[in-house]
Amino acid sequence: MLVVEGMKSDAELLRDYVENQSDLAFTELVQRHVGLVYSAALRQVGGDGHLAKDAAQSVFCDLARKAPALLDHRVLAGWLYKSAHFAAAKAVRAERRRREIEQESFAMQQVSSDGNEPDWNRLRELLDSAMLELGEVDRDAVLLRFFSGKSFLEIGTALAMSEDTARKRVERSLDKLHALLGRRGVSSSAAGLALALSQHAVGAAPPGLAASLAGKAVSAAALTGGASAFLTVINIMNISKLAIVAGTIAVLGLGSAAYYRSFSHPHAARVTQIASTDQAAADASAPDLRTLSAAALRKHLEGLAGSCRSRGARSRSDLRALRGSPSGIARSGPEDRSLVAGRQPSV
Repeated sequence: MLVVEGMKSDAELLRDYVENQSDLAFTELVQRHVGLVYSAALRQVGGDGHLAKDAAQSVFCDLARKAPALLDHRVLAGWLYKSAHFAAAKAVRAERRRREIEQESFAMQQVSSDGNEPDWNRLRELLDSAMLELGEVDRDAVLLRFFSGKSFLEIGTALAMSEDTARKRVERSLDKLHALLGRRGVSSSAAGLALALSQHAVGAAPPGLAASLAGKAVSAAALTGGASAFLTVINIMNISKLAIVAGTIAVLGLGSAAYYRSFSHPHAARVTQIASTDQAAADASAPDLRTLSAAALRKHLEGLAGSCRSRGARSRSDLRALRGSPSGIARSGPEDRSLVAGRQPSV
C-alpha cells in the first residue's frame, strides 16, 4: 500500500489505538476505509443503503474489538473487505427473516378475520392420528415449527439442513398434514391450520406438574438402578455357586490324593502339609463379604473360583504322579503297591 510521506500507515494507526487507546487514530482508520467497506456492503445487499450502513457499522465494531489480534495483519484493507462481505450477508439474512415473520403474521391475521380457521374442538379429536401418519421428518418439522415455535434456522440445525430447505420442508409437511385432516372431514386452509396449531396445539401444564413428574422420574430411575444392582448380586451368586462347585472338586481331588498318599508314600506328609497350609492361608485372607461393594464382591468370587480350579488341577497332577512313580512304589510296602495297582490290600 502506498503511504504519503508524513502520514501514518494503517499498522501504525492500529497500534496507536491498541497501545495508547487513541480515538483519533481509530477515527482516522475509519475515515480512510469507510468508502471501501460501505461500497462492498452496498453491492452485497442489492443497493439497500440502510442495510449497507448496518453492515459497515458491524465491520468497524469488529475492528475495534479485534484490533489487538490484527496488529500483525499485513493488509488491513483485505480484512475489512472480507468482513464487509460477511456482515452484508448476515444483514440480508436478518432482513429476510424479519419480512417473513411480518408476512406470516399478516397472513394469520387475514385467516383469522376471514373465519377460515378450523374448529379446534373438531381438530383436536383428529390431530394426533393424522400427525402419526406423517413420516418422521415431516412430523418433526411440524412439531418444531408449530408446537415448539422454532425458527427456520433452528429447524434447519435440528434436521441437518439449510434454513431455506427447512422452510420448504415445513411448508410441504404442513400441506401433507392439511391433506390428511381434509380426508377426515376438517375443512380449512393450510394457513388456517398453521394458525390453529400455533395457538392451541400446546397449552400450559397444571401448576406443579413439572416438579412432580421430575421427582417421580428421578425416584423411578433410582429404583431401576436398585433393580440393576439386585441383578448384579444374582449374577455374583451364580459365580459363587461355580466357585463352590470348583472348590468341591478341588477338595475331592485333595482327599483322593491324601488317601493314596496315606499308605507310607514318601511325599504324603509334604503334600498334606501344603494342602493344609493353602487352606489356612485362604481362610486367613478371606475378606468380610458383607462389607464389599458389588464390583469388589464379583472380583473376589471370580478370583476364588480361579484359585479352586488351580488347586483341583494341581491335586489331579499329584495323583497321577503317585500312580505312575516307580520310585515311590519301590519304597512303599506291599499294601501300597497293591493299592496303586488297583487291588485291595490283604488283611
